[in-house]
Amino acid sequence: MNQEVVANMEKLVQGQLTGVHTALPGKITAFDPSTCTASVQPLGSLKLSNGVKSSYPMISRVPVVFPCSQSLSIGITFPVSAGDYCLLIFSETALTEFRTGASAEGTLRFDLSNAIAIPGLFNTRPSGYSGSAAVITAGSNKVSISGSGISISGNVTITGTLDVTGNVTAPNI
Repeated sequence: MNQEVVANMEKLVQGQLTGVHTALPGKITAFDPSTCTASVQPLGSLKLSNGVKSSYPMISRVPVVFPCSQSLSIGITFPVSAGDYCLLIFSETALTEFRTGASAEGTLRFDLSNAIAIPGLFNTRPSGYSGSAAVITAGSNKVSISGSGISISGNVTITGTLDVTGNVTAPNI
């Protein structure tokens, strides 16, 4: 009798947890830079209560998060395109209410509709990634910052005064 009660409780809890989402990898299918939102297809499959596996539905108007400081007006952004992977995190409260300034009721805890996308999740190591330096790339242009210095590959435009303390080596001038 006790084993039957425990089994039924476990089944009930597992059934409730199928609607709770925490984080999933996703693939961006469209990105709108004017609103910084994307349409994202969560990867993997959802196991329904009847045991059937189903693909996750496409999620639209997902806010895309970049490392930024709102108070200092500084941050890092980069182009996001269809086909890029991301990590989807599901908020405990409704993001629509947060974004409009309304108080959040929390009725859709960890629901797929409350996704936030963090771009930069890779299923393979990206080319040019060394892991030992901060690297910013845009096409064939690259800025690398490491303990040994700063390296810039590509054309550089400077508007304003350039002050140099130290030696300048320019073998092609």
